[in-house]
Amino acid sequence: MKFSIWYNEENDFFELVKKYRNNISTIYFPMFHHITWSWRSITERTKTLKEYYDKVIKLIIICKSYWIETDLLLNSVCDWENTWNKDFIDKIIKLVKPLYSYWLTTVTLTDLSIVNRFKYEFPNIIICNSLNAFWVESVEESLILKNIWVDILTIDSNINYNVSLIRKIKEKSKLKIKILINNSCMSMCPFDKQHANLATHFCEPDWRIWEKWACWKIFRYNRRKFFRVPFIRPEDLKNYEFVDYLKISTRDRETHFIDKLLNIYISENYDWNILDILEVAFSDISNNKIKYIDNKKLWKLGFFEDMLKCPKDCDTCTNCDKFF
Repeated sequence: MKFSIWYNEENDFFELVKKYRNNISTIYFPMFHHITWSWRSITERTKTLKEYYDKVIKLIIICKSYWIETDLLLNSVCDWENTWNKDFIDKIIKLVKPLYSYWLTTVTLTDLSIVNRFKYEFPNIIICNSLNAFWVESVEESLILKNIWVDILTIDSNINYNVSLIRKIKEKSKLKIKILINNSCMSMCPFDKQHANLATHFCEPDWRIWEKWACWKIFRYNRRKFFRVPFIRPEDLKNYEFVDYLKISTRDRETHFIDKLLNIYISENYDWNILDILEVAFSDISNNKIKYIDNKKLWKLGFFEDMLKCPKDCDTCTNCDKFF
């Protein structure tokens, strides 16, 4: 199976690409942060647009040599006064053109109103909907995106365990499918939109407040809710062989961490703490009462099968108590 990974800008990243070139489908990266912001940005080490182009074009050229797709994230949920501004959109198009000339294959968009413009300017570009924009969790929603020329459907993580529905969406839409496999946010998280907005505006959050009011607080008062996090265990990937893009989120993590995750998911086996492979390191969160969940115990107790028939009623259902 092949995986989508984040370009972390570190010097040893390209050695990682070479090592796993047969197991990487896509490498995704952001627009230069002085243009539009989405937090997951090439930030502190990239001060100028020229430096940004140098790094990203090198990435694209290397990926092209391995037939690995490159995905430009234009996934900010807010562009301030630039939202739907023609001059700003023109500027974005101008900035993308040099990347496209070097074989940029894909753009992931939050603002789906500009899909037509991108298709006009870049006839061979692949369009993917961002999780920050329009989450697909039904056949009807997939067909809506198909009708506006989206090529890859990013599936709502809320339905990660509804394999039959994801398969049906793919069959009916006849589009490629992408899912996030190491999500660390709970399904139907009430803080999701605020979290995305926080990332867009690059706020420096007061983590004392964040830990108190984010979904981590929900896990504290009812630890069963942790299993409403729709992560996909390495051993369960066999159920998703029909999925085209398996996205690993690493949020600017070091190359050795990406290496570790790729190795785990490629081998489809992990004997240790499932928290270690999630997007956010739960074990590092202060006052977090969930420190260790044995992945092999989950397998022995039929975790995936239980998730397929989960009643989504953690306040009364006690089934997940056995997984701790």
